[in-house]
Amino acid sequence: MKKITIIFAFAIYTGLFSPLFWKGAGGRVFAQSREVPFTLDDRDRIIQTQAEVSSLRNDMNTRFEAFDTKFEARFEAIDDRFEAIDDKLNKLYTLIYFILGGVFGLIGLIFWDRRSYVKPVKEDLKELMNVLRDFAKTQPELADILRSHKLL
Repeated sequence: MKKITIIFAFAIYTGLFSPLFWKGAGGRVFAQSREVPFTLDDRDRIIQTQAEVSSLRNDMNTRFEAFDTKFEARFEAIDDRFEAIDDKLNKLYTLIYFILGGVFGLIGLIFWDRRSYVKPVKEDLKELMNVLRDFAKTQPELADILRSHKLL
């Protein structure tokens, strides 16, 4: 039984039972018994069909070329828009850099101005304290006030 199954599987695998491999009369596939005649009308139809196909092909080529030119024009317009946006962004970046430079310059000016303003005030304050200490030597009430604030 095993041998019969193997032989049957081999026959199916190789296609021995397929109608494509059965030969009919005259050794032809699909059992065709006579040849189909080829006439001048058939030749004329083939020539006419080839002419129509070539004209359709030419039509298609011209239409595809028209579509290509339209798409190229659209892509160029899109590229121009992207370039315009890029230019605007570059201008915006330049403006932001100038504004940031101005802000940092202003902060630097504020620190420099404060430092240059505080230094003379400190010197004036030291001079005033020296004058008050000298005056406190003659005025005992002023000396008591300065001692209570730990300035003497």
